[in-house]
Amino acid sequence: MNFRQANHFDFPEIIEILEEINLDMEDLEPAQFVVGVLNDTVVGVGRIRSHDSCFELCSIGVLEEHRGKGFGKGIVQLLLKNCNEQKSYVVTDIPAFFEKFGFAITTEFPDEINAKRQMCLSELGCNQAQVLELQAR
Repeated sequence: MNFRQANHFDFPEIIEILEEINLDMEDLEPAQFVVGVLNDTVVGVGRIRSHDSCFELCSIGVLEEHRGKGFGKGIVQLLLKNCNEQKSYVVTDIPAFFEKFGFAITTEFPDEINAKRQMCLSELGCNQAQVLELQAR
């Protein structure tokens, strides 16, 4: 198991995972992604989108057969290393997972994050789409 910055060779596997898990595919760029790799195969992905006023951790997912093995944790930890002091948010149906990394549910967030929340509810089939903000580190 290893975690690294994605490259353009990973992009087809990234797209397959995003499609399989039904994750956000808006404005994709390979440089935004980090990947979790097992035996030279990408099994998990995550990215940081940079907005004018904040960062958004998004498109985070692990193939079902590899869940519960630490891939999600490794991906989020690597993404957080790439965040600077700018405010960072995540929109998710599984807030408890992200709370372990210092995120907390918030009701105040930038318009870009509200648009993402609305997209999750209307297009991606999210049940709750909670917004969490990374607390001071």
